[in-house]
Amino acid sequence: MSNRSLAQHHLSKLLGMGLFREEGGECEIVREVKMDVLGDFLRVRMLLVPRSVFYAAFFPIFAIFLKAEAFKAYHVQPLAVWPPVILGLASVAFWYEAINAWGAAPAA
Repeated sequence: MSNRSLAQHHLSKLLGMGLFREEGGECEIVREVKMDVLGDFLRVRMLLVPRSVFYAAFFPIFAIFLKAEAFKAYHVQPLAVWPPVILGLASVAFWYEAINAWGAAPAA
């Protein structure tokens, strides 16, 4: 910290958030916050959304598009079947991650 007033400013902000309390010149931590928890979230208006939701939504859309284009070009060949299946499995994995992230998200 460059000066005392800056330190006081940050302490007053933490006090306002209810993260610590000050009694008789002594500071005591009330609640500890993990800062890395919000790293995988995006704020959409007032909602925190895990990044993996966007990936989970993208993969099935891309798989449907790929399947439609591959069906036009290759009809029903094994080569045209596997990429959408793999993308579908990736989507399932991202939905699993998104649900776990939502469960671990801090309450607003």
